[in-house]
Amino acid sequence: MIIKADCVGCRSDFYNNHPGIEECWSFKGAKMELRKEVHIHQVPPWTQKAKLIPHCYYAPGYIYVAPDRVR
Repeated sequence: MIIKADCVGCRSDFYNNHPGIEECWSFKGAKMELRKEVHIHQVPPWTQKAKLIPHCYYAPGYIYVAPDRVR
């Protein structure tokens, strides 16, 4: 189950509890997934631990990679 606190830091979190807008359009269908947060200038290997974030989470300057896709 996703809560709005899981969206903190996401670019679309602006729409959660914004005056005149109740929530981000992705919130109701969002699912939590394990992803590695990788800065766009970071070169492999990506050794940071995966964290549980909404599948639609997006923060400028980062990509989110499934841990099983990292070699």
